[in-house]
Amino acid sequence: MWKFISFNWLTCVLLFLLVVSGLLNFSLFKERIDLFRKLNNISLDPVDMNHFYKIDQQERQSSLEQVQPIVVFFGDSRAAAWTTPNLKTFKFINRGIGGQTSAQTLLRFDAQVRDLSPDIIVLQVGVNDLRMIPYPPKTRQDIIRNCQQNIEKIINKAQSIGATVIITTIFPLAKEEIPFNLKWVWEEADQIAQGIDEVNHYIRALEQPPNLKVFDAYKILEKQGKVQETYAEDLLHINAEGYKQLNQKLTQLFQEIKL
Repeated sequence: MWKFISFNWLTCVLLFLLVVSGLLNFSLFKERIDLFRKLNNISLDPVDMNHFYKIDQQERQSSLEQVQPIVVFFGDSRAAAWTTPNLKTFKFINRGIGGQTSAQTLLRFDAQVRDLSPDIIVLQVGVNDLRMIPYPPKTRQDIIRNCQQNIEKIINKAQSIGATVIITTIFPLAKEEIPFNLKWVWEEADQIAQGIDEVNHYIRALEQPPNLKVFDAYKILEKQGKVQETYAEDLLHINAEGYKQLNQKLTQLFQEIKL
């Protein structure tokens, strides 16, 4: 009888391990397929030039007929998620794309921003460069220097079309626990936070009124080097309350700009 019970217990354990192994393999296979698709998309369209294809023509025509000043939010996912300020005196257009580096953002400026003829460009970019700091082959200093140079080039492009630039400091990382599946990626989060501080120091020194203004988003969101818990969506992003706080200050800045 004991042998029978022992056999059943061993069988259940083996079946459990088999099911767990199958689920793990399926998950890894799915991640591999997803990664393969993303790499294909990057190879075919490295800066996601077609991201706004369906609305570009309509926006461009509307911009040409627009009487109100046009504000374009430009950059990465933090720009893409930026909620529209409650200002009826401006027209707001969003040209943020999640996951993009400063180099990708720079490359799509002419195709996705220039023809909108914006009066103001709000630029939030850089964290996707800096999250690569722990990885070879680029060194930490190369990544930071390239990020700074790309930001400057975007600003130069924006000013060349007569736009006032509001360059925002890079948001801090969130305080929450790093998810288990990302621990291997974010084990050097402190290095990334230091990189954010270094680039933000560079950004703060860029201000040249009246056409280049620095909006210190980091200072508004930060507490002890991290995003305040009430503003955190996840490790990289802020929630609606965070954007509400930013918009309160940004609205004042819009109203101060003389166009």
